Amino acid sequence: MSQLLIRSAALLNWHSVLARKHPPSADVDNAINSITRMLSINDSHLRLSEYVSTLERLDPGQAQGLAWEVGTSAKLEDDSQISKALLGCETLGAALSWGCKFFPLQQDGTSLQLEQDDQWAMLCYKIQDPQIWPRHIDAVCNLGFQARFIKAAAPEAWSQVQLIVESESNTNSANLAKITQASVIHGGSTNAIRFPASLLDAPFAPQNDYDPTAISDLSKTLTAKERTTPISQRTRKLIFSQLNEGNVSQCRIAKSLGLSSRTLRRKLSDEGQSFRELLDLCRMQSAGLELRKQQKVSLSEIAIRLGYTEHSTFSRAFTRWAGIPPREFRLAHTGVAHRDS
Repeated sequence: MSQLLIRSAALLNWHSVLARKHPPSADVDNAINSITRMLSINDSHLRLSEYVSTLERLDPGQAQGLAWEVGTSAKLEDDSQISKALLGCETLGAALSWGCKFFPLQQDGTSLQLEQDDQWAMLCYKIQDPQIWPRHIDAVCNLGFQARFIKAAAPEAWSQVQLIVESESNTNSANLAKITQASVIHGGSTNAIRFPASLLDAPFAPQNDYDPTAISDLSKTLTAKERTTPISQRTRKLIFSQLNEGNVSQCRIAKSLGLSSRTLRRKLSDEGQSFRELLDLCRMQSAGLELRKQQKVSLSEIAIRLGYTEHSTFSRAFTRWAGIPPREFRLAHTGVAHRDS
C-alpha cells in the first residue's frame, strides 16, 4: 500500500514558531531537531505518520496553542500555490470549496469538506484513513490554517464562529477557547469550524498577483495524481468517506471512479484485492479508531454506523481482526469501559 504523504512545506511554519518558543523545553528542542532532519531530506513530500507523531510528542499543555499559532500565522499570499489560487475567488464560499477540492494535493489520508444547511456552514477536517492516530495537534493546526480564510473575508464575524474538535476536554485543552477566541466543543465526531452560512457570500477580493490559470493548473495536477494512485488506495479513500456517511455502496464508489462495478472488481483483482476484503478491513480499522476516540458512543451505535445490522456480528468480526472483543479493545486503549448497547 502506498505511503501516506504530506507536503514538506507544512513543516516550515512549525519550525519558525517553535524556534521562537521561550523558554525552550526538551520536547520543543526534540521537535525542532526532528523537523530540521525531515526538511533536510529536500523532498516535496514527507511521511504523514512521522509528521503527526512529531507533533503529538509536544507537551499537551502547550501543543494546541502552538498548533493554532502555526495554522493562523502564515500570510495567505506567502503560502502555497493553492492558497495563492484561492485568493482570486470572488466569495469566501468559492475559496473554501476549491480549497476542499485541492486538499488531497496537500495531504493524504484526510478530507476537507464544506457542509451547509440554511443556517450554518461547517468546514470539516475528517480523518479518513485511521492508520495514523491520534492527530489532535495536526487537526487544530489545520483548523487554524482554514480560519485564515474566514478572518480574511469577514473578520468582524469571528465571534460567531464555533470550533469542534475530536479531543476530549481536559486541563490541558480547556484554554483552547481563550487561544482561538471562539466557542469550542470538545469530543466531537469530527474536527470542524462552524459558522453562519451567510458568510459564504462574503466577498473575497481578488489579489493583484492572482494567476487566472491557477485553478485549471491545479485541477490538472489533481487529476494526474489520482490517475497514478493505485485503484485499491482510491477505493479505500471512498470507502472511508462513505463509512463516515453511514452507507457504503460499491456501485456509487465505482461511479465516482468513472468505472462500472465489473471493471472496478477486475482492477482490484489485478492488484490482488477484492472489494469485500477492502470493505471489511476499512470497517475494522474505522471501528478501532472509533473505539479509541469516541468514548461516549456505544458499541451498538458503532456497529450500526459501520453497516452491521447486528451488534453480535460486529463483535465477532472485530474479535477475529483485533484478537480481543471491542469492549476489551476500548478499555485497553482508553481506560474507559462503556455499555455494550
